Amino acid sequence: MAIIIAGNAQSFEKGSKIIGLGSGLGIYKTTWEDKSNTNVTDDDDGAGAFVFPLTFEYGVLNWLGAGARLGYNNYIEGNDSSNTNENARGIDFNGFVNLHFLRTNHVDMFVSGEFGYSNFKYTADVTSGGSTNSAMAKASGTGYSVGLNTRFYFGKNPHFGINLRFAFEGFNYENGEITDTQGSTPYKFGLKGDGKLFGIGLQYKI
Repeated sequence: MAIIIAGNAQSFEKGSKIIGLGSGLGIYKTTWEDKSNTNVTDDDDGAGAFVFPLTFEYGVLNWLGAGARLGYNNYIEGNDSSNTNENARGIDFNGFVNLHFLRTNHVDMFVSGEFGYSNFKYTADVTSGGSTNSAMAKASGTGYSVGLNTRFYFGKNPHFGINLRFAFEGFNYENGEITDTQGSTPYKFGLKGDGKLFGIGLQYKI
């Protein structure tokens, strides 16, 4: 049985509309699957990304919210590659539900669950055998997240505030492909990842 704690004045209730804008750092463990060779091999690695989400939530019930999140991911390129002009980006679009278990006038704590679409694109200039060509890796699939969130509101009639987020996240790309400007045969791959996200942001209750 869920435990819901609410004060007389509530930061979240049925009919609430909340817009959020945030930033965060995601750290992931990744598994690369080679799908071009007969003998499929997996390669474990790590990745990091700066994450910038835009969210909208609607209060379905006093303790239950639903909404959507659009996220822009700027992946951190390592310095162990001879590639130049590296650029790694991604877009997420998820639906979510939030269970608000602590609601007072200035504090709103909730557990969130998300699932939706995710993609990834990496471009770089690759030098091999004295020549340089442009290569691109791209993939898409699904993404998910389960997180603990706290919103803090300010003022006597609070509408504006900050939020903190800690989440477990993951993605699964099955249809990855690498191409280059030399016309090489496309290389097929799969990419999976899971890890943690630490985020902070602003929200406004309409």
